[in-house]
Amino acid sequence: MAVKKLSKSKEKKMQRKETLAALGEAQMKLTRANEPGTDHLAPFQPFQRYTRNGLELNIECVHFSNISETDFEKVFALLEANMKKEYEASTWGWNEKEKKAELREKNPWFLIARDSSQIVAFAHFKFDFDEDVEVLYCK
Repeated sequence: MAVKKLSKSKEKKMQRKETLAALGEAQMKLTRANEPGTDHLAPFQPFQRYTRNGLELNIECVHFSNISETDFEKVFALLEANMKKEYEASTWGWNEKEKKAELREKNPWFLIARDSSQIVAFAHFKFDFDEDVEVLYCK
């Protein structure tokens, strides 16, 4: 009986080491994905321009630490113009200070679409963990 207990103990210890190694590897991937200098669109040159239906947009991927305050305010203005009424009609309500903080929390990224220099659209996303699984959250 003691021999089986020892082997179960060793087995659990090995499983824990494997889990920790996998988490360490996943954490390294997450860290690399969230490096501010990373250009996630670089491998996708065709997707950096959108020229259809009379639109000529340039699309860029910007880490929150690299977005200018002016661009952040323009992004927020778009969010407010498009979503404020929806939030006010919901049980969540609209809180400008909380929404701005939410846009900046936990290493977010922005896909920003510009028509000339004007921001006309954006997507907000972040790389994260959810129950030890790598995930991509998009808003």
